Amino acid sequence: MLKSVAARVSSQSAKFEENDNITLEEEDSMDDGFNIHLKLNTDSNKGEAFFDFSRTSPEVYGNWNAPETVTAAAIIYCLRCLVDFDIPLEHGCLGSAVIHVPKGSFLSPSDKTAFVGGNSHIS
Repeated sequence: MLKSVAARVSSQSAKFEENDNITLEEEDSMDDGFNIHLKLNTDSNKGEAFFDFSRTSPEVYGNWNAPETVTAAAIIYCLRCLVDFDIPLEHGCLGSAVIHVPKGSFLSPSDKTAFVGGNSHIS
């Protein structure tokens, strides 16, 4: 999914002026059929991005669930792939980004649910 988003941002950014906004929407399925749904809105005037995972599947029984920090790490990785300069691997680089992950989704499971220990399955 992240490769697809990166390819679309690269191809679409060539079509837009510097002060245009870009909206992308992608969905990818895990092996068990659960979906990660991302809608990305960028505002080049403000230098902001809104990552919306609203239509992502609910938490699952098992350890496919991921805490929100794993989602943030995947976003940082994606942003680093999209820009032409180094971004530090820290949360501060997301200062102009808003990340919406619905509670109870498998990207923001309840505290009684098993979750993965790393981000290799999500990112």
